[in-house]
Amino acid sequence: MKIRKEVKIGLITLMALTLGYVGLNFLKGIDLFKKESIFYTKFDNLNGVANATPVMISGYKVGAVRKVDFIYTPGKGYGATLTLALDPSVQIPRGSKLNIKKNMLTGSVLTIETPEPQPGYFTDLDTIPSVEAPADLIDVATEKLVPAMEDVIPHLMATLERLNEILGNKGIDATLSGLHGATTEMQSVVNQLSKSMNQMPQIMGNVLTASESMVKIGRNAEQFKIDSVIHNVNTMTSNLRILSEQLRNPNSTAGLLINDARLYNRLDSLANSADELMKDLKANPKRYVHFSIF
Repeated sequence: MKIRKEVKIGLITLMALTLGYVGLNFLKGIDLFKKESIFYTKFDNLNGVANATPVMISGYKVGAVRKVDFIYTPGKGYGATLTLALDPSVQIPRGSKLNIKKNMLTGSVLTIETPEPQPGYFTDLDTIPSVEAPADLIDVATEKLVPAMEDVIPHLMATLERLNEILGNKGIDATLSGLHGATTEMQSVVNQLSKSMNQMPQIMGNVLTASESMVKIGRNAEQFKIDSVIHNVNTMTSNLRILSEQLRNPNSTAGLLINDARLYNRLDSLANSADELMKDLKANPKRYVHFSIF
């Protein structure tokens, strides 16, 4: 008995569809030939959960989402009931809860956590309580920042275009070249000033040494002149005293030659004045001797 050509084509098409369906579900992580336990859970916000989203316990995959049913509740809005197909060998203690976690690489996953285990286990077709995930920072940033960036980007692009026009202006190159030349000259001046400042300690040392030497010379010269004047005055005073004594002695040659009482009084006054001059010169030498270095 020959099989008609149309029957062969139909059988081949059916086999292809069957293999495609099985293969597609296999790629999604759904094994159609494996026995599974069915559970349910509810979420108000799915946060990216869809069919074939893996269900994990302690980082190990124990099943996947088989179906997502959206439900509208008045006053609350949309929610979803998830049908979960889990490995029947896995026992889920009562008190466990389902949580949605997002991963940058793999997307959203459902995790079963047991913070406070209770006696007994969930059985087939039970509803496992869920915990609503907190607002994701990436989603919040996307909702808040993207609209703001859409307003900022046109202004930023206009600013960049204007900046390109300014930088493309030939006058900018000339200005930068001039600034480079000025900077080079300033660097040369700074180098010269640095060299001069390095020599300043030596110059100041020489100036101080010269100043000290000049002061010593001035002191020595002043002392020398004062001593010389004092010596001369002492000599003159001694001579005047001798002359006065001779004039007072009537037996001396001067007394015999000069008998004028007025002349005697003048000589005596001169001697006294010379004596007072000597005392004042010793007490106030700067009144009579002036010395200048320059």
